[in-house]
Amino acid sequence: MTSLNAFRDRSDIELELQNAKLQNTNPIVYSVICPVQQNLKPDKTNNNVASEESDENFDEDIKIFQLTEQQTQMLLSNGECFTIKGSENEHCSIFSKDSSFTLRSGETSNTLLFVSDVKVPTSGAPRVPAETNVITTSVECSSQIYYEITDGRPRLAKALQLLKPSAVKMKSDNSLTEAKINSYTFHELSQAVHASDQELRAYLRDRNVMHVDDDCLELKLLDDSYFAHVAMMILRRLEEESYEVGKVPKDECIECLQTLEPLDVLQFVFGKLFGQSESASDLSEDAQTEKVSESRTGCDNNSNCYRLNDKSVCRLFAYYLLSQFDKMSSEQFEQIVRESLPEGVTWNYEHVNDCLITLEAPQKNREIVTYVKYFPEWELPDDLPEKRLTELWSAKGANSKWTLKELTPFLLPAVGNKQQAVTSLLTKFAKSSNDSATGQKVFTKRY
Repeated sequence: MTSLNAFRDRSDIELELQNAKLQNTNPIVYSVICPVQQNLKPDKTNNNVASEESDENFDEDIKIFQLTEQQTQMLLSNGECFTIKGSENEHCSIFSKDSSFTLRSGETSNTLLFVSDVKVPTSGAPRVPAETNVITTSVECSSQIYYEITDGRPRLAKALQLLKPSAVKMKSDNSLTEAKINSYTFHELSQAVHASDQELRAYLRDRNVMHVDDDCLELKLLDDSYFAHVAMMILRRLEEESYEVGKVPKDECIECLQTLEPLDVLQFVFGKLFGQSESASDLSEDAQTEKVSESRTGCDNNSNCYRLNDKSVCRLFAYYLLSQFDKMSSEQFEQIVRESLPEGVTWNYEHVNDCLITLEAPQKNREIVTYVKYFPEWELPDDLPEKRLTELWSAKGANSKWTLKELTPFLLPAVGNKQQAVTSLLTKFAKSSNDSATGQKVFTKRY
């Protein structure tokens, strides 16, 4: 019989593993024990969102979080904090400053006991003497549940849902709205949306939201029709003044429009439509010889000159042409958009692959006519990936066919922007075949 005082240290266990020719194949997992903060403040949606600013009102309950080595490194070495968000009606999720994780509860068959003032023998410590004093201590609490943190995805659709009621509309529309509507700063919105700050900022920048980079200013979402109205005003100004491609002076361009629309809105829309031109050092010799004509355009140096952004302008015209119609024939749409685009802008379907879908309609003479429809990905519900796939099947009607290239921009946000996850989703919930007309691989509804 082994004496109770003959404790084994780590070297003894490692020696036994070596003799048994065993290898530890389990990943390294760390556990973090953390008191849970119960300082919950109601946000403007009447959901309870945990605040990370106050150190008051800690519950005595203890929560155990199981972390990977990388997550532990983020906490200990990088000095980063995790934020838990959730309300009574939704599952909690956990976030770092730039990533989203899923928080799952698990159970263990062992009961974990938490006691204070207990000294655990360390490797290399001297043997315990033959006579040992028995110390009595009380168990503070016990637990059979721990929380596992795994990779997740942000749920960003709620951000637009919260901002839409206070969206800035055209003057005629604003006059009809008299009721006071809640507005949000970025900090307030971040507490209510399941996403890291970096992911949320990137999402809002891609939408028509002002003041994204300022935590204290109230966010302003420009209504799509209002944004298009202001954008077309600026483009008409370009046409009237006949500015050279890539040499548009910002201040001069919007100066005469200040009497029609607020200056901050004009500057924001201009920034969405334009990118700054290359510096003089980046220009070719032929381009630099053209600088003598800049005085005629009001562009005294390249740092004040801007050029139209192809992607932004293509998306603007797609909305402008299709928002008033349920659909338009592909041939007619492409002809109009190519004739309407400003000089220097090249049309490319890649710029609008997440807001346009194509529909096929057979005619009486058995000819198939292709239509395009405005169908923005960011307006889809933020449900499970398989539910989003169901929305896509419905969008094109019964027996609809999608290529992988068409499906990808609509499914990527729902699977954490992982291309492999899109393929796995289609393997599970769709069936593939080769289109007899085009020979392309297409996906259709499985059931």
